[in-house]
Amino acid sequence: MTHSELVHLAAIWLRKHHRCSVVFTEMVTRSDIIPDAIGWRVDVRWSILIECKISRADFCSDRSKRIHLDPENAPGQERWYLVPPGLVTPEEVPEGWFLAEAQPSGKIKKITKFKGKEWERPVLPMRSVQEVPYLLSALRRHDLGIPFNPKTGRFRTFKEEKTLLLLKETE
Repeated sequence: MTHSELVHLAAIWLRKHHRCSVVFTEMVTRSDIIPDAIGWRVDVRWSILIECKISRADFCSDRSKRIHLDPENAPGQERWYLVPPGLVTPEEVPEGWFLAEAQPSGKIKKITKFKGKEWERPVLPMRSVQEVPYLLSALRRHDLGIPFNPKTGRFRTFKEEKTLLLLKETE
């Protein structure tokens, strides 16, 4: 399974399982954190971030990122790792994170999960200040007319747009 395939599954999972009405994947902004997938449940004002890892080396190197060094000042009220089966054990997952495995069938299996009812979750600070760059970037891209694909959670990149413009000019 490739990283792109995991990211695609993460976007679907955020929409269907977590009921996120807004989902972005691999959105590059001025923030130094580029979530593989992030979604917002507007009805309960909740954000969910998913990091997809396809190798042990990638998972281990993740520990040095700001999201782990300063978790209170990073996006995602709920944070997940999505990995192929057996790549990571629950004991290796940092505190405050959850683990899910993408099965070969394309289904996602929760390995660790919140114990209790959804409405009994501890109240976490809204990390909206850290999430604003993603939303502003999306609005700016929309304002520029850059197409968004809701199935993948991605805007066309500026490079793709530039290439399309150059192709139109040569026609």
